[in-house]
Amino acid sequence: MEIWEKFIDAYTSFKDISSFKKTISYARIVLANDLTDFELDWFVSSLLHQPVNLLDTLQKKRGDSVWIESIVDALTLLANLLQTHHNGLHHYYHQIVQVCSIVSDGACRTPALTCLLHTSHHSAAPANLQHLLAEFECPRVSSRGPLGLLIGSICRSWPQVIEEQRERVWRIFLQVLEDEQLSGTARAAVLEGAGGILSACGPELPTADLLGFYNLLRTAVFFHPRCHTVCMRILRCHVSLFCERASEDTMLRMRLWELGVEPAYRALSAIYHQMARNPQLYTTLAAEVLKYAVASQAAARVVALRVLHELHTLPDSNLPSPLCYIHVPKLEFNLRGDVQNDDVVLIAWCIETGVSGASELVSAWIERNTPLLSSREKHLARAVLAAPYSLRKASR
Repeated sequence: MEIWEKFIDAYTSFKDISSFKKTISYARIVLANDLTDFELDWFVSSLLHQPVNLLDTLQKKRGDSVWIESIVDALTLLANLLQTHHNGLHHYYHQIVQVCSIVSDGACRTPALTCLLHTSHHSAAPANLQHLLAEFECPRVSSRGPLGLLIGSICRSWPQVIEEQRERVWRIFLQVLEDEQLSGTARAAVLEGAGGILSACGPELPTADLLGFYNLLRTAVFFHPRCHTVCMRILRCHVSLFCERASEDTMLRMRLWELGVEPAYRALSAIYHQMARNPQLYTTLAAEVLKYAVASQAAARVVALRVLHELHTLPDSNLPSPLCYIHVPKLEFNLRGDVQNDDVVLIAWCIETGVSGASELVSAWIERNTPLLSSREKHLARAVLAAPYSLRKASR
């Protein structure tokens, strides 16, 4: 912070572009430090207001080709500041939105949109939503990914702004996702934005449009690896919106099993949970997951065990208990000694579900002479918090 204090003491005004670059460089160094609340308030005030007036400079120089590189650096700095210290910038949100909304140069547009994205969570949505939508529709725009993220964030945080036009906004997203020229990175960002709209008004969207989106989503799962994470998150959070289609889609479920990563397993759990609500699917569902109950990967086994547990507890169920595929006493023995990652995953499921022997597992964890690795301790702690009340009470 001392370097910034000396810089401000000697500061007069921007004489040229080199002094502007120097200011951004010093500010970047300061921002990399751990600042107290008082230091942050003073830093933000001196940078955005007097004496530096960064926002005024951005507004005045945004169209100057000589300044483009420096404007990009300044906007990137501002985006970083908004992301890490947004609580100290509330007084400047309105001006930040005004300035970043009028930055239109290609190179500067993406960091400007990133700044707007970070403000959209904490302040009123940008007033120019219609302009953002019009820009998003244009196939020649290079910043479609950041635009999709921003519009989706506005819809999630301020759903009232699209109340009268939710179908139009949704169809614009579908149109953009249908563009085969869209890059994998941009497609993932647009899908993330679409998730924001689903959070805001998913149940109110037309069924046909939701099914159209599902088809685009499954295409991304099969052909766009960069979209995998966001697709799995959307399936996990919003599969109820296209439950019937997902229940019929054996190929997608097999693809998720093949990917073999934790987000895919969480998506599968959400899909199977929806399927378990339909008695007509019980036989199909059980047959599909049984082979994974003895899989080598513990995370895959948990998906199958979760489904089997849900089906086994239904009235008149003739399915075997999931405990037929897991040996709880052996897990307890391992937990008291040299426990492995896969053991912890299975132990966490037992505790979370409250199966027979879960209380002994909690006792074994508490009574360990040496603590587990931090990540394993957190995993088991989350399981206890999610466990049935009786088990939580007994573990206190």
